[in-house]
Amino acid sequence: MLKKQNVDIISEINKYKNVNDSELINFKDIAKKELEIIKKHQEKIDIQFNHWDGSHINLKKYIKENMHDPDSFEYIETVYNDFDSYLIVKTTYFVLYE
Repeated sequence: MLKKQNVDIISEINKYKNVNDSELINFKDIAKKELEIIKKHQEKIDIQFNHWDGSHINLKKYIKENMHDPDSFEYIETVYNDFDSYLIVKTTYFVLYE
């Protein structure tokens, strides 16, 4: 999933209709490289999450491994903030008691 800033880069290209061809080609090449970097970054993030329920795979595993009764774990949701060089991941869950 591409972020809003990626779409902004593409829309910037359209602002340069009156620029000479060589400058425009150079700008398009730079934009393509930037998009590729962003895409690879997002792919690195995506592989950390379960595509079925959205949970962070290793965080969910860590939580369950450190519970007294892992079978009582009930996943609710996971959200994250991307700070380019690191993520802050928050998982919400509750524990079922019988």
